[in-house]
Amino acid sequence: MYGALGSLCAAVALGCLYASWRSVKKHSQLNLLGWSGLFVSILLYRIAGGPDRGVAIGLIVISLLALGIVFIPALMTPGERTRPSAARTPKQSPVITSSLGTSIATFLLVSVAAAMSALTTAICLYQFTLSWGLNPANALVIELFLFPCAWAVLSVAVLMQRRWRGRLSMVLFPLTASSLALLLSGW
Repeated sequence: MYGALGSLCAAVALGCLYASWRSVKKHSQLNLLGWSGLFVSILLYRIAGGPDRGVAIGLIVISLLALGIVFIPALMTPGERTRPSAARTPKQSPVITSSLGTSIATFLLVSVAAAMSALTTAICLYQFTLSWGLNPANALVIELFLFPCAWAVLSVAVLMQRRWRGRLSMVLFPLTASSLALLLSGW
């Protein structure tokens, strides 16, 4: 029962996120509704299958639904896809110029710097979960799960920023905060 409700909630939430992504004007209400729906669906899966297996199954179902939402429009031939008209498409001025140096710097920022920031955040959480009395094996699983997730989120956040100051702050804030927390904890 709860698993079916979780699937339905995840489908509606992903539909809201997809509609927000496809619209010309970004709808923050749809975005918030979509992310909140995904959170609720994970909670429903947790109730249905337990804290470990239920959440894992929920994440798998959400990933498959998201893959379907993205994959189905890709099956259409290019003539069948609907494109926004030139009148509806907002004109954006390029803030970051496209050059080889900029591309290399963006690659290094997304790959190396975001990975370092995600790794220090995961190590920080690992140390704190150990200090809270969690089993070391479970704490390590949490760290190994958090690292790729944090890296992916940071990479997307960096690529969404249009200015270099925003890109650098997206990487440096978690790196600095987790490094300071580790230093203050005596690690």
